Amino acid sequence: MSNLKLWFGDYENHYNGEGRLFLSGDDVEMIRKMESLYPKILDEVSILWNNSQKNTSLYGDFDAFDDKQYPPNSWKKLVIKVWNLYNLRVENYFPILFNFVQSHPEISSCFITKTLPNSYIKPHCGETNGILRLHLGLKIPSHSGEMCSIKMDTQIKDWEEGKAFGFIDAQQHEVWNKTNEERYILIIDVIRPEFRKLKSYICVRIITTQLLFFSTAKFLGEKYIEKIPDLLITILSIILYLPIIISTYINNRFGLIKI
Repeated sequence: MSNLKLWFGDYENHYNGEGRLFLSGDDVEMIRKMESLYPKILDEVSILWNNSQKNTSLYGDFDAFDDKQYPPNSWKKLVIKVWNLYNLRVENYFPILFNFVQSHPEISSCFITKTLPNSYIKPHCGETNGILRLHLGLKIPSHSGEMCSIKMDTQIKDWEEGKAFGFIDAQQHEVWNKTNEERYILIIDVIRPEFRKLKSYICVRIITTQLLFFSTAKFLGEKYIEKIPDLLITILSIILYLPIIISTYINNRFGLIKI
């Protein structure tokens, strides 16, 4: 792993993959911590499926340029933290979870996701190999065998309530919920030990990419996103590094950015 190179994906770029597909608590300490966290946060996160009004107002649709990959209203998220930016608007709803995230600086992102019944997310890759993505089952449909699952390569894994696992988000994966119930999980992204010193740059690089993709789609059209050269993203990341770091600091104190 000492020769591992930091990778960033773009609209059409796919990661070649590495090592094991699914990780356990024996591989990543944070996985064990998440399982210990489960009984402590269950009461505060259960408002998402017990209170439909708060559920609707707290959740936002996943942003996506390809509607075929993320079908409308099939996959929703509630952001606690994303690429170092905290969503202070929801802190009072989830104080235990917020405190947990704040006490672990290696966490770059944290959110709760809801997958609606009879949903399918086609194969896709994450934005960088600089993170490990960890899943903790919160409310999982009662089902028998691969009805609500995630697939990487030829391996298929089901979620279990109170159980966590991890994987390299950059590796291609797909998700489905073939049941008639909603699925809720907690997702935590941690910067991999090999790249901890690059955490700020990784977050700035991803934020820059997202801003550039959004602006390109809005003003030129989505078809031009795939034509953006990687070199341009790298240069803009360097130029915007300090402004994004300052904006992140201000947001995390005063909650000025709507996430």
